[in-house]
Amino acid sequence: MASSTAAHCSVIGLTLAAVPVGAAWLPLVSRSTAGSDGGNGPVVTKESHQSLIGAEGWTVVVPLLIPVVVALLPVLLRHRPSAQRARVWAAVLLGIGVALAMASVGMFYLPALGMLVAAAAVGSKTSDLGADVLVYESLRAQKG
Repeated sequence: MASSTAAHCSVIGLTLAAVPVGAAWLPLVSRSTAGSDGGNGPVVTKESHQSLIGAEGWTVVVPLLIPVVVALLPVLLRHRPSAQRARVWAAVLLGIGVALAMASVGMFYLPALGMLVAAAAVGSKTSDLGADVLVYESLRAQKG
């Protein structure tokens, strides 16, 4: 049950990590220009809105995709024995990335980081429980 919860948290974390990439297409960049037709005429202000990709180019997508790839690893490895290790490493790597990029886009990845930390925490309880069950079963087999 908790392993399923950890897998769900990982998928939600992946989805939340993809949101800033999708936001790159929204018209979030605002540019204003002011000018006059010369002389003492009125000053005309023109404001335009562009997407991040329109303003900065396609190269801005690459850094935005790095957290998505990091969050994808525990989802891809969820049925492997190393799934818990992948969840922990993804949370650590995304945490480092969020801390380093906090002044720019790091804050947009905080919800994804929260879900990956939750997945790692829930998964660690599952791993501990699994080890306890194995120890219990081996002791029971030795007695019987």
